[in-house]
Amino acid sequence: MARLAVLGAGSWGTAFAQIAADAGNDVVIWGRDEFIVESITNEHVNPAFHPGLKLPTSVWASTNVATVLRGADIVVLAIQAQVLRSRLVEWREH
Repeated sequence: MARLAVLGAGSWGTAFAQIAADAGNDVVIWGRDEFIVESITNEHVNPAFHPGLKLPTSVWASTNVATVLRGADIVVLAIQAQVLRSRLVEWREH
C-alpha cells in the first residue's frame, strides 16, 4: 500500500483519489477551498465536484501542501493547467 498525495481537489483529483483508495492506497488531497477540504475529510464527499460520490475513509484532505506531501510515495498533479506553473513555484520548497 502506498501513500498518494493528490494536488487538486477538483473533479479529476477527486476521481483519481477514489480509484487510488479503492486499490488499497492511503490518499491525501490538497485543496485551496477550506469548505471542500473539510467536507472531504469529515464527510468523505466533495460537494462541489462529486456530491453523489462517497469517498473511502482512507481519503482525507488539507489546505496545507506540506502536510499533504509529507510521507507521500507518489504525487499526482491534478490542478488546472493555467495555474500549474505558479503553484509549482509556490510549492518548490516542499
